[in-house]
This record gives sequence, C-alpha cells and structure tokens, in this order.
Amino acid sequence: MKGYTLIEIMLVSVIIVVVLTGVLSLQIWSSGVQASARHASRVLALMRTEMEEIKETARMSTPARNFDTIIPTYNNTDVSFAPLNLNGIMHINASQANLAGGGGAEANLIDIRIVAGWVETNGNIIGEGIRGGAGNFQFQDTNGNGQFDSPYVLISAVARR
Repeated sequence: MKGYTLIEIMLVSVIIVVVLTGVLSLQIWSSGVQASARHASRVLALMRTEMEEIKETARMSTPARNFDTIIPTYNNTDVSFAPLNLNGIMHINASQANLAGGGGAEANLIDIRIVAGWVETNGNIIGEGIRGGAGNFQFQDTNGNGQFDSPYVLISAVARR
C-alpha cells in the first residue's frame, strides 16, 4: 500500500500552520505600516496647507492679515488634527529671523517652524510628546532642547514684500 503515515501528515500540518502564522503576522504588520504612511501623508499635506496660509498672510495688506500680524497670530499655537480623525496636533513657532551680521534685515524676515505629533492607532507616539488627559496627544519637550522635535517638521522663512 502506498500513502502517507500519520506522522508525515502531522509534520506537514505543523509546517503549514507555521507558514500561515508567519504570513498572517506579516499581513498585520504591513497594514500597520500602511496606516502610518497614510497618516504621515495626510499630516504633511495639512502642514503644507497651514504653511501656505501663513505665507498668504504675509502677502496680504489688510489690517487683520499682513506681514506684521504673523507672529502675534501664529507664534506658539497648536492646530488640531481633528479634520484628519487623528489624535494629534501641529505646533507652530513664528519668530523674527536671526541673521548673521544683522543690519536690520531681520525685521523683514520671519522664520516659521511647524512640527507635528500624534498617537498612531497602534499606540505608538510620533513626535516628542505624551498622552495627556483623556489620552490626547500633547507636545512635551522631553529632551530639554527648548523646542518640540518630531520626524515631521516643516521649516520656512517668510519675507516682507
């Protein structure tokens, strides 16, 4: 008689289970990476939109929106990611440029730094922050360098026109 023994069938079954477990865990991992990449892409788009709004303010000449209103309006402000359904924020710093040599040119240039941080659906925190009250993301300068750090930072300068 030809056929397989019970030991051979059990061994093949164990191999199949091990392979399927590996494939399933790889699928779960890749869906997490895909979600992180999707979040990063959406956050960067929102950061660019915010930067363009600040630059547009510099081009305007109304009393409410002009170059001189950028620092009072945007410096040290947080913008929620609520439109993205994501637990995170953008922190904006706007300050007079500090140019080497000075000469008064600083008054016509503003440095803008937008940094983003959030909590991923798997619980990982992106950026220098903590989960505050109600589990919401909050920036915290944990390394003491005087600014919030994140892999997602957008820096630009805005000039007076």
